[in-house]
Amino acid sequence: MVAGAIDGIGIMQGRLLPPIDGRLQAFPGRNWVEEFRLARECGLDAIEMIFDLDGIEENPLNSDSGLRRIDELARTFDIKVRSVCADYFMTRRLHRATRSERDESMEVLAQLTRRCQQIGVGHIVVPLVDQAEIRTDDELAEVTGSLLGVLERTDGCDVDYALEMSLPADRIGSFLTDVRHPRLKVNYDTGNSTALGYDLVSEIERLHPWIVSVHVKDRKVAGESSLLGEGDTDFDGAFGTLAGTGYRGLLILQAQRGSDEMTTAKRHLRFVRDKIARHFSRTERQRS
Repeated sequence: MVAGAIDGIGIMQGRLLPPIDGRLQAFPGRNWVEEFRLARECGLDAIEMIFDLDGIEENPLNSDSGLRRIDELARTFDIKVRSVCADYFMTRRLHRATRSERDESMEVLAQLTRRCQQIGVGHIVVPLVDQAEIRTDDELAEVTGSLLGVLERTDGCDVDYALEMSLPADRIGSFLTDVRHPRLKVNYDTGNSTALGYDLVSEIERLHPWIVSVHVKDRKVAGESSLLGEGDTDFDGAFGTLAGTGYRGLLILQAQRGSDEMTTAKRHLRFVRDKIARHFSRTERQRS
């Protein structure tokens, strides 16, 4: 990592451990503790924790003792825990659900927010993609109502909601401008935007005032995830624009798995460090 350029490079929880039931992304169960040591060995700076319906009873984010263990491991191995990816809400949605189901999900998000506050998490990624994508204006209104309700319940917390959405950037920007809530932000996913055929440079230029989180992923246009550098994602355009618009937050590796988790993570880390050195260092020199 280039010192002073960004807050660090992290990885999605579970990517340094064998997959659960062949899934690309899942909470890793009881082995979650081991990943902090592996992240330090790999040279990473952070882990983005996963909060999902599967494994929720074992998830440390779901108990006070678990929160203490996260804090202890983060300090021991000098690994930041600044973000949580709340895949839970892809199944238990904040929209396209009954009123009682939405109320239950809202309370789960409120409780998660309070717990995240205790360990210094700055934002929760709320995925509104795939089975939780927003399909209509009515669904967007439902999501807005749910989020505003949770924001009211957690007033006083410093935890933002980084929304990941498959809508066009202009639509997302207009939505956030209209709502005007300081805790509603954007998680930008390089691979998902590529797969949807969006132009990464123009998207980042449009959304940069709200971007607090970046998932680094490579995908083919209208296709699946690839190892970094093997898909269609315009990383030079994305990193150059992120640097130019002043992004200094974490970059979270959420790329395709390889045959060996640690080898793949180290390869991806080198790839991202190269992009940081090329684009963020140049921007810092230009500003100085």
